[in-house]
Amino acid sequence: MRLRCAVLDDFQRVATEVADWSPIADEVEVVSFDTHLDGEDALAAALADVDIVVTIRERVPFPGR
Repeated sequence: MRLRCAVLDDFQRVATEVADWSPIADEVEVVSFDTHLDGEDALAAALADVDIVVTIRERVPFPGR
């Protein structure tokens, strides 16, 4: 089973180019989001099937519950 990795707020669409993802390519699918996911509902929906989250900017809140 391949894991899914979300890269958030990749506005310049460079996250998959500037880092070497090849060591995990067979095990992890990297998905880049180039728009900001505003609000908890939008974030939860977009990340529902994601196993790993990478944030590029500090503006994505992950409130504790």
